[in-house]
Amino acid sequence: MRAEIVAVVRACTVPPESIALVTSAIVTRAIVTAIGTADVAATLTIVSGNGQAAPADSTLGTPLTVKVTDQFGNAVAGATVNWSSDDGGILANTTTVTDANGVAQDTLTLGERGTDDVAVAVIVGTLPLTATFTEQAM
Repeated sequence: MRAEIVAVVRACTVPPESIALVTSAIVTRAIVTAIGTADVAATLTIVSGNGQAAPADSTLGTPLTVKVTDQFGNAVAGATVNWSSDDGGILANTTTVTDANGVAQDTLTLGERGTDDVAVAVIVGTLPLTATFTEQAM
């Protein structure tokens, strides 16, 4: 006797390896299709664009890029990312939204000579996840 079982998981907050399918002794093969949804944001990581140097009042060559993931390392799409510059730099956006890969980016035009720190935050409930880019205007 041959039986195929197809299960669709609509939302899952446990890692895929924790999902188990229990079958009776008669079933010798099972096909499981799991469609997971990321949990809430737990980590904000700088992907690229940190530590750049460029002439004062110029736009950096590499966008400032972050990734938002849940507690299991899954990308979190649709997370709002807040950007701010505290040293006179001008950001293209003060708010962006992560894409399907959990990635968000912004572009910075440096201010006057010196260091420009760009703070990035994702607010989860009342808990902020933060990262800081440090750029140099020459």
